[in-house]
Amino acid sequence: MDSSTLRSNRGPVAILVALTAWVTVCASIYYTTRLNPEVRYFKRIRQTQQVWGTEVRTSGVPVIAIAGGSGTGASIRAKEASASLGVPVLNLGLGAGMGARVIGEAALESVRKGDTLVLMLEPSLLSGDMAPPPLGIQFAWSMGKPAWLGLGNRWTRWMSTTLQLRPGARHLTSLLVKLAIRRPLYRYQENQIERDGSVLMREARDFGGEESALFKLSPGGASWLEEMRRRGEEAGVRCVYTLPMIYCDPAQAAVRREHLVAFLDAVRTHLPVLATPGLGINTNRAEFSDTPYHPFPAATVAFTEELVRAAKAVSGPSPAATPEPRAATAGTHAGAGR
Repeated sequence: MDSSTLRSNRGPVAILVALTAWVTVCASIYYTTRLNPEVRYFKRIRQTQQVWGTEVRTSGVPVIAIAGGSGTGASIRAKEASASLGVPVLNLGLGAGMGARVIGEAALESVRKGDTLVLMLEPSLLSGDMAPPPLGIQFAWSMGKPAWLGLGNRWTRWMSTTLQLRPGARHLTSLLVKLAIRRPLYRYQENQIERDGSVLMREARDFGGEESALFKLSPGGASWLEEMRRRGEEAGVRCVYTLPMIYCDPAQAAVRREHLVAFLDAVRTHLPVLATPGLGINTNRAEFSDTPYHPFPAATVAFTEELVRAAKAVSGPSPAATPEPRAATAGTHAGAGR
């Protein structure tokens, strides 16, 4: 075969390869943003939260919005707190795997002038690189909000995030196995989502004890907190930080409290802090479901009311002093150790 024949064959082959790659990318994007069970689950949570937000704003009273990962979704009983305390409450819990930036961007879209935004983020989300992880990228695209990712005009960033929309081999293998044995495609179900966007935990599962790692606020986390404070001020929204509820082995509780006090001392130099009794630590394993951040409903009502009262006390357009975290280390919150 002469060289001219080889060259003539390369054209169709190159076109076929390029077309195959393009179809693969498009199929990946469609699957991830429309069909991926995990992404669909969080989209439904977000949509439910938006409907609830519309309902509670009919009174015209500023709301207290509490944003964070799935621990927030499981810990905050917005409907009950709204009724008992007479203040509209939004549960904006999503998934910690999305990263702080995507959680924060979604929260900022849900608040208005005069509202209070409580960032109830796991310390791990503020201890490292603040770049959105794959789930955050996938969720942002699925919501039609790539701007949440802070991509700017750099095409390399857009290309990189597009590649993150591909389902990995592990995900596809797991999906096929679940289909074969007829198991649920995702560990949480949409029927666990309450009318206010909170999530009911129903099953007790082993999770290997409390989260044992101790985290320090990273430079990126500090910068992000400053950014949230600045953007909140520009929008007339008070932004504060608080710790989520977490299970801790009683033998480790004192050490963890000391660590969390130090963590809050670092956070409060960048963003006001709400310090709740016990720093969110609960030592009763029976009150938690499948992770140290997922309490059963019975453990969450008192926790929610304490948090909302604290947020209500500092609500308003101008900064106010927040309680010293060290004063809160003497006891546990109203659900701990029952």
